[in-house]
Amino acid sequence: MASPRVTFDEVLADVGEKLTQLQQWQRELAGLRETSASESGAVAVEVDAFGVPSRLWLDPSALKLRPAELGRQIVDTFDAAAAELDGRRGELDRELTQETSTWEQAGTAR
Repeated sequence: MASPRVTFDEVLADVGEKLTQLQQWQRELAGLRETSASESGAVAVEVDAFGVPSRLWLDPSALKLRPAELGRQIVDTFDAAAAELDGRRGELDRELTQETSTWEQAGTAR
């Protein structure tokens, strides 16, 4: 059985669509931010798409904490924000993986 013929225009349109989807995924990934607050509410930390702390908020109550406790809350809050960001980034990665898998299957079906 002969395989169906695909025109260059169809391939080009398909590649263009895939490129648009990849660019959208890249924008979503670059725009990720996650903020987490400590249980006490004394500390909040925001991390950017790369897991780098981009903002730190200290409630006035943070000034009453011992330095070691304040440091622990900052680190723990950062860890929580980074973990949440990793989860969200993993979701985007899974979406992209599913999408590219579908592309590969569609390519082999032709």
